[in-house]
Amino acid sequence: MLRVKKWLVVMVLSMITGQLYGDIKLRKIEIVSLGAFLNITEKVTWYMKDSRFCEKSDRDLLLGTSTSSKIFDLKKKRVYEVDYDDKTYNMYSLEDYKKSDITSLDDIFYKDEFEDYDIEYFFIDISPMGFTRNIGGYETKGILITFNIRLKNPFKNSHVDALGSLVLWGARLPKSDPVAKIFDFYHGNIETDSSEQQPLLQTAGGKLIRRDPNYAKLKRKANRIMKELWGDTTNVYPLGLEIVGRIGDPTDASSTLLPVIVSSYVVSVSESPIDDDVFKVPDGFSIETEEEDSDSTFFFPLVPQGND
Repeated sequence: MLRVKKWLVVMVLSMITGQLYGDIKLRKIEIVSLGAFLNITEKVTWYMKDSRFCEKSDRDLLLGTSTSSKIFDLKKKRVYEVDYDDKTYNMYSLEDYKKSDITSLDDIFYKDEFEDYDIEYFFIDISPMGFTRNIGGYETKGILITFNIRLKNPFKNSHVDALGSLVLWGARLPKSDPVAKIFDFYHGNIETDSSEQQPLLQTAGGKLIRRDPNYAKLKRKANRIMKELWGDTTNVYPLGLEIVGRIGDPTDASSTLLPVIVSSYVVSVSESPIDDDVFKVPDGFSIETEEEDSDSTFFFPLVPQGND
């Protein structure tokens, strides 16, 4: 009888709150490569428990390794950024954290002047991958986007070519699946506005794509392919991403022509119990003093900047 009452309480709470989440742990691996100059392998683990979320990253860089985490306590509306190597942390309100998120890709790659640049040629196509792929224990289907674009003289007599491909692997999952639960929790409570988080694809890329005279036809083709692959796409979750590209001026020896390779895959997901210590700043860690972000050392432009 007691067990039945407990089940009824859980059911009523679920109706009131909308959703209840158990302990869920998801592992991802993310790799960024810029030729022989920079290779970053990042092992990311997402932990979710009640109203708490932790994203822990173990990063392998060219010059060493680093471990950090972001802890989100939605009940207290606080965010903690923890550096396990320096034994320091920062604390923010959830509202302030979302307002002062990292510099977007749009700020780095896209400028309003791009709207005035001449496009010498523009090719983009979308097609389904002809096979399924098992990612993290899930059978996924893929959609392939290929592109080849040349901007004419955007940087004082320097052409810019951008060519490459992007493959997105997705699976249609029920809302009860742990991957669906943790992704819904993350995108509903943790991530800031998606248009700010993915500006290279949604803003900068979108503005350029809309200048293609075949944009309407391309959009219809994309919708048709996605329906053929997944039917109802509202419950499709991204489990893998592969990007291969090159940006630069092939006629300018000083231009960056290194291939850019980015990949991200879900490795595994489990609903095993999670220790509460995952969501706490370890004892003895101190508030971080304001210094320049050391990661900025690894950034260099991917397009020619011209001479002022």
